[in-house]
Amino acid sequence: MSQRPPRSAWTAVALAVAALVVGCVSTPGAVAAPSPDVRASIGAYLADLNDDNFSGVVLVAKDFVPFATKATGYAERARGAPNATITPFNVAAITKVFTAAAIGELVDQGKVSLDDPLTKYLPTYPRATGDRITIAMLLGQTAGTGNYANDPGYLRVRDSFESVSDLIGAVNTAVASGAVPGRTFSSSDTGYLLLGAVIEKASGRDYYAYMDDEVFAKAGVAGGFLPNTEDELKDRGFALGYLADGSKNWSSLPARGTPAAGAYATAPDLLSFHRPLQPARS
Repeated sequence: MSQRPPRSAWTAVALAVAALVVGCVSTPGAVAAPSPDVRASIGAYLADLNDDNFSGVVLVAKDFVPFATKATGYAERARGAPNATITPFNVAAITKVFTAAAIGELVDQGKVSLDDPLTKYLPTYPRATGDRITIAMLLGQTAGTGNYANDPGYLRVRDSFESVSDLIGAVNTAVASGAVPGRTFSSSDTGYLLLGAVIEKASGRDYYAYMDDEVFAKAGVAGGFLPNTEDELKDRGFALGYLADGSKNWSSLPARGTPAAGAYATAPDLLSFHRPLQPARS
């Protein structure tokens, strides 16, 4: 995992995480150790990483047993604080996977159905479209909602909001003009913000409390929704994000992460999180 990339690189990050997931999935039968050739190839690749060409952490595992790792670059350049395997990183839009897992838990508990309309959980949402938007559409980003970060209301509350409802009350959550729910895919942070509200309604708990207790704690994710404050930065030692020109993204981060983006996790956290999601061995 690397420090928060520019938005244009988020797709590559998502693909990298997908590769991690695929590489860790166990298959029925005996567990084989990585071959010497695989170890040698990965070792050679990691040996070429240094502070000049990569800033972040690489962790490679087979059947959830790490066998290669390397950290390079700085969590905070001004202090000369180096990245470490246990450094928490802002995982940006990968946060959506955590929110999706919470919805999956509620589906398993019979508290949510993927075919439920959004208005079942948010009855004040405009019914003309809300009755047509399903939980599955929000998860698959085909509901037609947009991205709240582009909304002027978001900037008004970005540095001070305390709850999902604070955010939802400040931004436009409507389906974009010309969009038809269920018709096409369009990346939507607003859709996942609405899923956060669904989690609150279905569980009867604050989104952040639910995620801390029912997702992060159970999966062994130590970071989660750390507040973006100087005290947390000092105490937790999480990594600042740096853009291509060397500037920090610190001033543009919200008060804390949201159901769509901005949670913190270490490389081992992501490995631990994926483990309970694998199918049971037959």
